[in-house]
Amino acid sequence: MTEAPISPGHQKEQEAPDITKVMKNMKSQAENLSAPKELKARKDSKTLLALLGLALFTGLAFTAPAMAEVQIIEINIKDHKFDPDEIEIPAGTKVKLVVNNLDPTPEEFESFELNREKIIVGGGKAIIFIGPLDPGRYHFFGEFNMDSANGYIVVK
Repeated sequence: MTEAPISPGHQKEQEAPDITKVMKNMKSQAENLSAPKELKARKDSKTLLALLGLALFTGLAFTAPAMAEVQIIEINIKDHKFDPDEIEIPAGTKVKLVVNNLDPTPEEFESFELNREKIIVGGGKAIIFIGPLDPGRYHFFGEFNMDSANGYIVVK
């Protein structure tokens, strides 16, 4: 394919330069103009350490309070019943339920209101996170033994 001739007074558009190449070139020129490499390496190390320290501090500042807020409650399943069968927790908190199935047969922890469903093998345990919840009474049950395995989480 041949290019159309350029009419007088019109110049051919130049392609935009590759920004990556331009940035590398600028960085290279800046490195040649700045302090000796030993000083620059020390400065870069200090900057990197400062950034890492800030990232670590920020991560801990946001994770530590969240981790401290999680309350752990154990529930046992024995003779196809939950023990305790009623748990009280404060509103607006996250809770980690540790459900231990002490029976030899499997059971299911299920709650429509909490939107949770977990099968726990005989002799096994399950970890179920709930909350934060609004005040109210939340029913949970064992689907395999609905006549006996019932309980409530009361949020105040």
